[in-house]
Amino acid sequence: MDRTTRRYVAVIMKEPDAPYVATVPDFGAMLTTGDTVEEAKANLPDAVATYLEGIGTDGRNLPESRSRRAVLASIDEAVVEDYVIEIDVTPESKPSFTEQNSLRR
Repeated sequence: MDRTTRRYVAVIMKEPDAPYVATVPDFGAMLTTGDTVEEAKANLPDAVATYLEGIGTDGRNLPESRSRRAVLASIDEAVVEDYVIEIDVTPESKPSFTEQNSLRR
């Protein structure tokens, strides 16, 4: 990872009788859903792209990322999977989703 890449913890959560929810807790209320873990995870890059577009339009900066421990400690729901996503923040381009690495439970 270089200084133009930021890492954030993404999580997949599941409540009884509800779809799986994929989110990046450091991004606030940004989330997506799916009928399976894989579907929720596959939908996350589009949700992240929409979030990044929105903060760019509003002139906001990316939030600081928290440690995996801090993110997981802040979640009350059942976490099925957590993983790291990388956001490219090269100064001459808009921030963009670049990679994800799973830490499956």
